[in-house]
Amino acid sequence: MEAAVTRDSRYVQEGCRKSIKIGIETSALDESFRAHFHRGIGTYVKELYPRLAALCEKSKDEESKLNSQLTHSVELTRFDHNSLALKPLISCITSLMPFGRQTLSQQLCYPLSLNRGPLKNADLIFFPAHMDAPAWSPVPTVITVLDLIPLKLKELYCPDKVNLRYHFARFLEKSAIKRAKHIIAISECTKRDLIEILGIPPERITVVYIGTRFADFNSTANAHAAKFDEIESRLGIAREENYILYVGGIDERKDIPSLVDIYHEFVKSSENKVSLVLAGKIAKDKNYPKLLKQIHNLNLECSTPDNSTYNSTQASNASHQTKGRVILPGYIDSKSLYSLYRRASLFFFPSRYEGFGLPPLEALASGTPVISTNVSSMPEVLGTFAEYYDGSVGDGAARLKAYFANATKSPYNEVLRYQRYSSDEVRDHVAKFSWDNTALKTLEVLMRVSNEL
Repeated sequence: MEAAVTRDSRYVQEGCRKSIKIGIETSALDESFRAHFHRGIGTYVKELYPRLAALCEKSKDEESKLNSQLTHSVELTRFDHNSLALKPLISCITSLMPFGRQTLSQQLCYPLSLNRGPLKNADLIFFPAHMDAPAWSPVPTVITVLDLIPLKLKELYCPDKVNLRYHFARFLEKSAIKRAKHIIAISECTKRDLIEILGIPPERITVVYIGTRFADFNSTANAHAAKFDEIESRLGIAREENYILYVGGIDERKDIPSLVDIYHEFVKSSENKVSLVLAGKIAKDKNYPKLLKQIHNLNLECSTPDNSTYNSTQASNASHQTKGRVILPGYIDSKSLYSLYRRASLFFFPSRYEGFGLPPLEALASGTPVISTNVSSMPEVLGTFAEYYDGSVGDGAARLKAYFANATKSPYNEVLRYQRYSSDEVRDHVAKFSWDNTALKTLEVLMRVSNEL
């Protein structure tokens, strides 16, 4: 009873509306923090946080039209790993660890910090990335689970030998998820995995789709053409050149080696001159050297930013007859990326598993045709507006051949292709995935949970 009285005293009555305080963890906005910033987690937090903050400000406005939807006045307090003041003892302990110092610091410091300082009297703490949440918290938590890839694809991510670091990380993630007051899943696929793999009751999970900045992908053709001119020389792609595009990482589940094999099979027997562009911050990935070696062994021309490994590969290929070119441009800023999507002849997505799968949805939003594997969340996100293949090299190459065989009809004609893939049906489908809607639905979950405490 005493705890209930203490908690009620935090509320400020505003007529029939309550004021609540929510902390939000935003380490993913720090480019130096793990690999979050340039991955899906980074995109999620970059898009969600400012919209949530704006909604919370509007929730305090009695005249706001949102008051009919927002049942509370919300104070949103941001914090991240830099907010943690390491106590001397904790700092000493973490410095002795051979690995996982950052993770251990969070696991020790967050429980000590989540009800102190700026977060004092917080009613709820929201972690947009479940792997950043502590295994235990003194304040109720809501966490977002983007996917359960290490648990779903153990054969790809579990080391051959017993690895304490791997099992410790999985233990922490499972504990954080199971102890959360409520869980936001970014797709029905992720919700099913939470139920089937971790046994989370369905009533503790709410699906809130992430979004795409649909309006950004519908700017004028002239604006896209101007932006493409800026990156044309960097990528070495001529205006009339056709290319297949992939955007994302190259970790095992993305199955990029199969995409390179599919492309190689396609160009061997094709009369069409088509390049393959693999865009993303991948040069430091452990699989990058293997990717370069595969491209070299298949005798494909390779273009990348200045890199000694690449230059030697290119030089080796120079003495051979090459058919096909793989372009590895590295990280592409968002504005340039829109033009790269829009200009692509086709977007190809070979992933074995996705919690959501934002890049192919962005491609659809830009009016670019998509070929994707028919797994995990992909049918849920892409609907009937993508062409699916079974994940094999043979089927993937056959679909590329069939697509480019119709070059005289529409794929090579950017205007006709864009008209075809930006129909009202496609637009209506993509518009369902709105970041504004993501923010509103997320805030509704946070308010509902706080009201149940």
